[in-house]
Amino acid sequence: MDKQHIGIAKLFVRFVGHDQPGRMRQADIARFKTLLFKLPKNHGKSQRDHTASIDEIVARAQALPPEKVGLAPATLGRYMTQMSNIVNICKHAGYPFGNYEGVTGLRPKKKGDARDERARFSTDEVTTLFGLPVWNGSAGEGKWLDIGEAVFHDAKYWLPLMAIYNGARREENCGLLLSEIDDDGELPCFRMEYNWVRKLKNVQSKRCIPIHPELVRLGFLEYVAALRNSGHQLLFPELRAANAVTPMGDVFDDGWQKMRAAALPNAKEEGKVFHSLRHWCNNEMKQEGVLPEIRKDILDHANADMNEGRYTDPARLQVMAQALSVLPLPTAGLSPHPIRLIEQVVNHEARPSRPRKRDN
Repeated sequence: MDKQHIGIAKLFVRFVGHDQPGRMRQADIARFKTLLFKLPKNHGKSQRDHTASIDEIVARAQALPPEKVGLAPATLGRYMTQMSNIVNICKHAGYPFGNYEGVTGLRPKKKGDARDERARFSTDEVTTLFGLPVWNGSAGEGKWLDIGEAVFHDAKYWLPLMAIYNGARREENCGLLLSEIDDDGELPCFRMEYNWVRKLKNVQSKRCIPIHPELVRLGFLEYVAALRNSGHQLLFPELRAANAVTPMGDVFDDGWQKMRAAALPNAKEEGKVFHSLRHWCNNEMKQEGVLPEIRKDILDHANADMNEGRYTDPARLQVMAQALSVLPLPTAGLSPHPIRLIEQVVNHEARPSRPRKRDN
């Protein structure tokens, strides 16, 4: 089992009070789901969450504002899927649950039109985002939202660009290795594969995505070469947290929140998150008539139609490149700058641990 499954299994065991599958019941899973509504939204991000008792975690949640309690529907749905996987693993290992009737009825129900579930940025908003000093000249490494002349090529610079021009998930892009950047062929591409930094969402998530010409124009391949020459393995080494279990995307999120607030103050209230850049990519291809199966091959959305999925190969790189070429260019006004790495990357410095917050 991967780390997420192990984490949810340990939490479930702490909840029911034993680790014997034969004594587990469907009712235990249903009661466990009820518990998830009582947990802090940020549950699992602190090492203390993995050692505290259930009562301690719930007590901490009760002291929080209501909007900070209860796992998000998407997270809850993922937990239920993981519970189903855990039950199946136990069964095939010879330790079946006492009774199990599935998790379909325990998943959060979707409300309204699915198109309204995730907000997406408009092209004008994306253009506004790339008007920040991060891409046009800042006052320095620690003052990257203040206007100046310095442009640093790091995760803050590249990840929003990659999100709109390859449509990949945040963690997929954050956890890329330099060895997964194919830049020695006719058509450079990202290879999304399982690696030692992060896993992929599912089997079909393993795929190749062409590197958009706009990324090439802005110096992405030179950035990759600079990191290789510096002896790095990760595309974004500064995102490797002191705690190995911390997702690299969570480290990047601190900077993203500040960029979004600076460029688009209402975006958070409107539900526009980093994932919304991926939705922009998908929507703009759709509006230009790119076939659904090609968009799904690029973004890793399952093909429900048998002719689209099971009986056909993924779209070739040239086909994907043609699909991505129809995207608007909200970065057309950006000028390429000589590659400049941040000091932490140049000096191979490990990311410092966060100071532990004191309890009030």
